[in-house]
Amino acid sequence: MCYVMRSAFGGGVSVARQRIGMLRRSTVVSVVALVLATGAFAVALTAAADGRGSGRDLSGRLVPEAAAVDSLLRMFSAQQATLRKAVTSGDAQEVTEFDAEGAALRQDRAVAGALARGDQPMTTRIGVTTRAYQAWATRVAAPQVADLRRGDTAAARALQADLQLATPAVLAVRVAGLTLQAEITGEQRTLSGRLDRSYDTLLGALITLFVLIAAIAVGIIVAVRRGLLRPFRELHRSVAAVADGSYGTSIPVIGPAELSDLSRGVERMRTRLVAALDERERAQESLRGLFDLAPDAMLAAAPDGTIMMANVKAVEVYGYTAEELIGRKVKTLLPREWRAGLAEVSKSYLGDRDARPDGREIKSAGLRRDGTTFPCEVRLSWLPTDQGTLVVSAIRDVTERLAMEAERERLRVAGEQERLHQRLQQSRRLESLGQLVGGVAHDFNNLLSVIAGYADFAAERLTSLSREDDRIEPVLADIEQARAAAQAAIRITRQLLTFSRSEEDHREVLDVAEVVTTAGQLLRRSLGEQIDLVISTEPGLWPVEADRGQLEQVLVNVALNARDAMPGGGQLTIETSNADVDGAYADQRPSIEPGRYCRLAVSDTGTGMDAATIERVFEPFFSTKPRGRGTGLGLATVYGIVTGLGGTVDIYSKKGFGTTVTVLLPATGPEHAAVADADAGGQAEAGVEALSGQGETILLVEDEESLRVMTARILTRNGYKVCAAAGGADAVRQSANPAQHIDLLVTDMVMPGMLGIEVVARVHAARPRLPALFISGYAQQVLDFHGIPALNHDILQKPFTEAVLLSRVRRALNRSAAAARK
Repeated sequence: MCYVMRSAFGGGVSVARQRIGMLRRSTVVSVVALVLATGAFAVALTAAADGRGSGRDLSGRLVPEAAAVDSLLRMFSAQQATLRKAVTSGDAQEVTEFDAEGAALRQDRAVAGALARGDQPMTTRIGVTTRAYQAWATRVAAPQVADLRRGDTAAARALQADLQLATPAVLAVRVAGLTLQAEITGEQRTLSGRLDRSYDTLLGALITLFVLIAAIAVGIIVAVRRGLLRPFRELHRSVAAVADGSYGTSIPVIGPAELSDLSRGVERMRTRLVAALDERERAQESLRGLFDLAPDAMLAAAPDGTIMMANVKAVEVYGYTAEELIGRKVKTLLPREWRAGLAEVSKSYLGDRDARPDGREIKSAGLRRDGTTFPCEVRLSWLPTDQGTLVVSAIRDVTERLAMEAERERLRVAGEQERLHQRLQQSRRLESLGQLVGGVAHDFNNLLSVIAGYADFAAERLTSLSREDDRIEPVLADIEQARAAAQAAIRITRQLLTFSRSEEDHREVLDVAEVVTTAGQLLRRSLGEQIDLVISTEPGLWPVEADRGQLEQVLVNVALNARDAMPGGGQLTIETSNADVDGAYADQRPSIEPGRYCRLAVSDTGTGMDAATIERVFEPFFSTKPRGRGTGLGLATVYGIVTGLGGTVDIYSKKGFGTTVTVLLPATGPEHAAVADADAGGQAEAGVEALSGQGETILLVEDEESLRVMTARILTRNGYKVCAAAGGADAVRQSANPAQHIDLLVTDMVMPGMLGIEVVARVHAARPRLPALFISGYAQQVLDFHGIPALNHDILQKPFTEAVLLSRVRRALNRSAAAARK
């Protein structure tokens, strides 16, 4: 279209003009073409309207006027001839015809007048002709007609022969009529000329409009061909070259502004594509470098199992060269018994993307070139490449690790056996000591009975004598002191007999809650007002079979020890509850079997004990009290009574925080028989399987190494990942690492340096939504006494079984997941 403008305006377009956009140029040319077309169309319409007006005037007025004037002149000639004929023949009949022609002539004159109405020149001409006719009719025709009607033919002929009279009148009529005809003819010629000019103008405008349209069409074709098609072909060739891989081909910036902008955009895209490809090549080189430097054997395989890439470690592990590995099927690197499993994993991994075990370890085995096999762990992931998506396998040879784990397990078993052996030796020593003490105490008890009896006899006789002799009173007082010492010695020997299990007991089925409640009334008086005694019993407590006196003695001994540990006063809490003991818990305590137990826990807020003291508290005659204030038989007696009933005793204590003594006594009754206990143990094991983890990471905080190692082992072997921390500061440091994923915080409540509640608060500063599970050997009342309020988090009481630990961990994780979904 720009070329049409050049031809129309007769000038070239400058280089700057060529930079004008195609849209702008098209708009300008379209506007110019529209103006020209509008002008030509307006001229055509004007010419058509003028021609239509001239034609209407010619056909509607002048032609009828010319006909009427011609009829008027013919009728005048006919009347003149009729008059001449009538005068010549003298026939009166001709006069009648003359009158009829006169009437017709008047009618034609009226028609001509009506047609000329509004046309003053024509009306004037008709009036002149009419007056000339009337003058002829009055001066020439009327006298001759009058003579003929009188029958005077001669007179009529004489008048007719008077040419001086008739000729001027006739000539006047003829001249007026011819003049009228000439004027009508001239006006007709004028209108015909105007009509011809209008038609010529209309034809010229139409031709001009057609030529303009043709020129615009040609200009558009030329403009599209030169301004669009040619640059577009150049652009297409360049883009096709780039698409075919010739990324160095530059995109030419040609054509109008729109196409030039498109070319520049494509060129920028090509430049960025080249940069991206270069970056991708560098990334692939880096990936290849990392692939080769990976410490594990790495294989990248197509979905059909064909190996496409293998790193240096894979060559070293399998014994093939890189060229031999590439193109080989992955299944050839597995023993035959593992290939079916590979097919199942491949089908699951490739079929369901959501079910793909990304990042999870798959236990497998590898087959080397020399035919030897090795255990391995495989991790699968996806790698998008130009050849499609590859399945990348990271294979780790775990031969050494399994050997180390086996050795560690061997050492652990050896350690466990050593600890069991030590416990057995200690039990044997205690048993031997108990037998010795039992024999000595039995004989000593007999002697004390004799001493006490004779002291009673002496006191009885001296009492009657004291009424007669005042000097006997001091002797009675001395005897009373001897009697009190004998009774104290008897109580000690009874404890020795109980410890050695030499004293006969009277067992019966007891409700521990009732025994505790009853004993609590006596303990309140023995503890003193400075000790606050709190008793908490669980409803539906399982009964036990025990000697009531021995059970009360257990409570009294533990409570009095707790009282002595709180010289300034404090709080003593006695709790009872039911407990299921599983196989894992029983394995750590050879003195008990899996089953159902009644749990009796006595907690104080006293001075607490260190680890060395806890190791010896059950030894006979061991005491931390000042000399003369304790026999060292209290907890040893408790140990003897509880183990004699088939139970166990655990002590949880922190220096400066208090102590908790936990006693487990086997439940009794038909519903708690050994068979039922075995079934319960099996159900507990099944429950452990149902509570196994799914790879969740647990941050475990425990200052006691043995308990930390045991808890971590339970969690690890049940599907959890454990990050262990020996204290609060270590836990806070690990939680502050954003790269460390943590699903649950499990922390001891009472630790040196930082309490568990403070650990949770500081961890929540970095991970506010992290759930927490507390572990504590103390009752909540003891925690309240030390200023630790009741918490919304769950508290797991020590000691705990594997099933209970897994159950509380799973409950904490499920609560967290449910809260996250809300």
